[in-house]
Amino acid sequence: MRIFVLIAALGLQVAWAGTHPRPSAFDYRVQGTSGDVTVAAEIVPPNQVKNLFSTDLSKYVVVEVALYPKDGSTATVQHIDFSMKVGSETVRAAAPDAIVHQKQQASAPRPSSPSDINVYPTAGVGYESGPYGRGGVYHEEGVAVTGGGWGGARPPAYPTNYPPDPYASQELIDKALPEGAMSKPVAGYLYFPVSGKKKATYDLEYYAPDGKIQLMLK
Repeated sequence: MRIFVLIAALGLQVAWAGTHPRPSAFDYRVQGTSGDVTVAAEIVPPNQVKNLFSTDLSKYVVVEVALYPKDGSTATVQHIDFSMKVGSETVRAAAPDAIVHQKQQASAPRPSSPSDINVYPTAGVGYESGPYGRGGVYHEEGVAVTGGGWGGARPPAYPTNYPPDPYASQELIDKALPEGAMSKPVAGYLYFPVSGKKKATYDLEYYAPDGKIQLMLK
């Protein structure tokens, strides 16, 4: 009995990966149909994105997408079939692991700047022997240079390849548009990198088996 309940619970988690699709495609801002599938979508406002995700997605446009197969038909959903035209450029949806990995790389510690150095005078007195038994006392002056951040030693070796944070990655994966063969409506989020292009026009494109669907989001 316990095993059955556990399996049922796991099945429920898989079934509801992504978001709950709305009752109709017309409950989304835009929709389009090609063959046996209707695609609906709308941009998630930035203030709502902050409430939905703990991960910083300020450099991404988050799009909620839903697919509605016709009764009795099956649609194969793949993120690679979606792209977005941002002005005159086309971008692909970013993988959740790639988003987290990039953010961790950007926030990784960096060694002190090699230009941060200390200079101080030095002086010394010594004795040296010369030819034919001649020698003498010498006096020398100069400067010593040490790296301020490294103490004169080589800079520390910082790792440059951090693995993605599994918790942040899982958050983005759980809410992403599910992939696979679907015979019922499914919905979820896609994350498009569009840093610095917030004022551009956004057109979502879906390459369905029976032809391309283009949705003007903004």
